[in-house]
Amino acid sequence: MDASVQAPWEIRKKTVDASFDRDHGVDTGGTTQLTDLVIAGPYRRFGIAHTASDPDEFADAVDSLRIEHKDFTFIDLGSGKGRAAVLALSYPFRRIVGVEFALELHRVAAANLTSLAATGRDVRRIEFVHADATSFKFPEEPSVIYLYHPFEGDVMHRVVQRVLRAHAANPRPIFILYANPFLESYWIKAGFVSMKRGATFSVLVPP
Repeated sequence: MDASVQAPWEIRKKTVDASFDRDHGVDTGGTTQLTDLVIAGPYRRFGIAHTASDPDEFADAVDSLRIEHKDFTFIDLGSGKGRAAVLALSYPFRRIVGVEFALELHRVAAANLTSLAATGRDVRRIEFVHADATSFKFPEEPSVIYLYHPFEGDVMHRVVQRVLRAHAANPRPIFILYANPFLESYWIKAGFVSMKRGATFSVLVPP
């Protein structure tokens, strides 16, 4: 097949990316390889090229949660350029935290936050953290932990274990909202319970 011929999903993604970024005055679209980026921590090889969450898929996933959003902190592991955080602003989460290990992507997310603020959006609930997900300290409050399949292998295993330990040390409601859940088995094997599955996501809770 001619490499110049684009699959329908690629065409749709470009259209969605362009529309979202134009409407919000931000830069969240495209695909960014990690090869030449400055990475926090030793796990570059387990990272996956950055692509932003699809707005419709994000809404389907978040809307599936039957929660009082105001009681929860939304945490995006592998937040990239910050699109999920922007989308999360549409919900009354108490706080929104994006964690990204690629410095360049983190800086784009911070710039997007400034751009949003300039349009009059209240972005005070959003915080972007440049850190490896395996070293991130989860807040001791009810949380929705969102993953758009940002990493693989050992990193996913370590994150699963950190969430388990955080919950055991301070039991509170935690929902894992895993979009494109290719490694859902890591969570299930650790004892997490699958509460719901959608077309493109899975919702899990600690044992």
